[in-house]
Amino acid sequence: MITDVLANLQSHLECSEAHIKDIRFDKRHADSLYGVALYLSILELSTSAHVLCAADRISGIEILLRTLLEAFVDLTNLRNDPRYSWNIEAADIEQWLIVMRKARAGGNPHLAGLASQPGFDANLKAKSERLAELKRNGYPPLKVNKRFATAGLKDQYDSLYNQLCTEGHNNIRAMTSRHFQVDKEGGEVRVVYNKNAHDGSHDHLITTVSGVVLRAGVLVHSPPTKNVFVDRLERFDREEREYFGLS
Repeated sequence: MITDVLANLQSHLECSEAHIKDIRFDKRHADSLYGVALYLSILELSTSAHVLCAADRISGIEILLRTLLEAFVDLTNLRNDPRYSWNIEAADIEQWLIVMRKARAGGNPHLAGLASQPGFDANLKAKSERLAELKRNGYPPLKVNKRFATAGLKDQYDSLYNQLCTEGHNNIRAMTSRHFQVDKEGGEVRVVYNKNAHDGSHDHLITTVSGVVLRAGVLVHSPPTKNVFVDRLERFDREEREYFGLS
């Protein structure tokens, strides 16, 4: 039942929040600072997913999980190689340059204030030069599929993440899942509201959120706190296999 899955997530979140004070990081180093920020984002997004599901308002859980997975991918890559912080920096600069160049070109009233800020041209030049430097050194912005592959999660990108993206973009697949119900006898299509709130169809998503929370805890914490999350993760993996009949 979804209540059991939800109770497990709540337990993992409470444990994670209780141990936030144990996190050790050095804010002078970008990889350490980004890492703790990504972890805290994972906890906040997971809590939001729990709130939605507990209220039987499941639309939006997939969108939260998509962002949560991207944060976990970046956290994994940072822990595997601290230099990944430069890829994160490059991605941030790239997005800023897109907006700044459009602001510089004019014609968009929503960007007019940006181009008129003091030092805008110097900032634009500095960002352009920094991005070029990062690319020369082998740290370009990475597309999402490359980020997942680097983290060893290509299979998840090709499967779960694909489905989550349809929800974010309101594709036909997403609209069908949310609002269309076909009568099994007559074949009539009905449009429904809050279609799957009580049928357990989102159990696997909440279970995925729990798994990410625990795996992120293992990545972020050092012993002895890390051992708490290792133990929980081992128990979680065992129970998940039993829950979905995989053992």
